[in-house]
Amino acid sequence: MSWMTAAGHEGDKAIDGDPATIWHTAWEPQLPDYPHEITIAFKRSATITGFMYLPRQDMKNGWFSEYAFYVSADGRQWGDPVASGSFPEGKALQKVALAQPIKGQYVRLVAVQGIEGQKFAAVAELGIDIEE
Repeated sequence: MSWMTAAGHEGDKAIDGDPATIWHTAWEPQLPDYPHEITIAFKRSATITGFMYLPRQDMKNGWFSEYAFYVSADGRQWGDPVASGSFPEGKALQKVALAQPIKGQYVRLVAVQGIEGQKFAAVAELGIDIEE
């Protein structure tokens, strides 16, 4: 899985609350192909009920159509995805509710397939729904 990030588009840009900044996979000097992933670690374990994904807002570069979402207790063992599916093409906020809440300290969004043959992925905002 690809984890390389383009300079200036690090992972923290996906959770900064600013849809104008983005996390983006590397596109030079190499252009790794799908799948791509972004992982978030929480300070402590939480009960996760879903997530939201906001695509890049200024252009289509990095939009992806298929995803898998994982939750892990330790950041090493991930098991099967707790959600997977397709996103429609467009700028709209995508919300995914998990079939069942799951406890974990780490979450991973895997971009499985890009649009229009693109080999990179981008996320404007990634939000995690947590049970209070």
